[in-house]
Amino acid sequence: MTMWFEDFHVGDHLESGDEIEITAEGIIAFARAYDPQPAHLGEPGAAVHLSALAASGWHTAAITMRLLTQLGVVGPVGLEVNLTWPTPARPGDRLRVEVVVTSKRESNSKPDRGIVELRYDTVNQFGEVRQRTRAMIMAWRRRSTASWPGARTAL
Repeated sequence: MTMWFEDFHVGDHLESGDEIEITAEGIIAFARAYDPQPAHLGEPGAAVHLSALAASGWHTAAITMRLLTQLGVVGPVGLEVNLTWPTPARPGDRLRVEVVVTSKRESNSKPDRGIVELRYDTVNQFGEVRQRTRAMIMAWRRRSTASWPGARTAL
């Protein structure tokens, strides 16, 4: 599913229907490949940093992107993102994404698109926020794909 500029309305709330569970094995595998720090590898020194095994923030961000694609809010082009990780994701967390459309405006220079601002939290099954995000995206306006060159049916 792709969301077009017209599909976004300020104040809309969207929530991923799916959850993705974080496992100790997944945390360690992601860390070995992309963020090999002690707290993410389950090494003895991990307790010093985060008190126990914790997912890399980038692992949480990757899960968030997966959930956002299922909602269709990432077909548009990302322009800016601000991420914070208030609490670490742990083994056993089942993550979902809650999205709020905070603003939108038509492009001043490109009539075929607009800018949408989103705030979304990645939360576990207890409602604890593991990642907080503010993002600006560029979303295309809905129009016949035959009316513009190089158009794709899904972005």
